[in-house]
Amino acid sequence: MVSKYSPDRCRLLFTDTDSLTYEVRTDDIYEDMKPVAEEMFDCSDYPTSHPLYSETNKKRVGCSLYSAIDNRFIHIHFRCTDV
Repeated sequence: MVSKYSPDRCRLLFTDTDSLTYEVRTDDIYEDMKPVAEEMFDCSDYPTSHPLYSETNKKRVGCSLYSAIDNRFIHIHFRCTDV
């Protein structure tokens, strides 16, 4: 995160067992995610009209899921599944 955003635009808020929560100051987080969305994220739960919607990684283990609470908070977590 810090490699993409300068330290004054990105800071670690807290950690949990399997997650890190950052505050990122940007004009458009979705635009920032576009270059890596197809390889890193499962965007299948978004409305089909959403700019990042794709079924490419639907239910794929290892891909991150993200959900927007509103335009100020986006939660990203990894899909972990026992095989």
